[in-house]
Amino acid sequence: MLTKRDKRTFIRSDDFGETWTESPTLPTPPRSVAMYPDLRLGIITSDSCIYYSRDQFLTYKRIIIRPTGSPGSAWVLRYPIRVGGMLLLSATSGRNSLVLASRDLYHTVVPVFSVEDSAVRIAGYGDYLLVGAEFSGFLV
Repeated sequence: MLTKRDKRTFIRSDDFGETWTESPTLPTPPRSVAMYPDLRLGIITSDSCIYYSRDQFLTYKRIIIRPTGSPGSAWVLRYPIRVGGMLLLSATSGRNSLVLASRDLYHTVVPVFSVEDSAVRIAGYGDYLLVGAEFSGFLV
């Protein structure tokens, strides 16, 4: 599965890339995609929301994300990953970025790390979370 941010759609293939089907237009531009077959879960991040599906995105639901205790209402959400039994993603608003964690499919999220950089990148390795600030040039 791939996102087409400028068109506000995603494309999916059921036959290992032989043919592709484009989705209807989404309300917000899609950003990152993550698929977790063992959880029967697919996630697409977007601006202030995520789309999730239990059927390979034949159907999907939308959850609006508003980090608790964090100012601002327009969040760019990216990089959904699983680390240490938690679902994580990065949230950027202006010059500040947060790493958010959830144990309940993003219905509630809590900040776990904050960076004064408008482009935080995250990755997981085993039970370790790696956080980098693109414009500040550091890795935690």
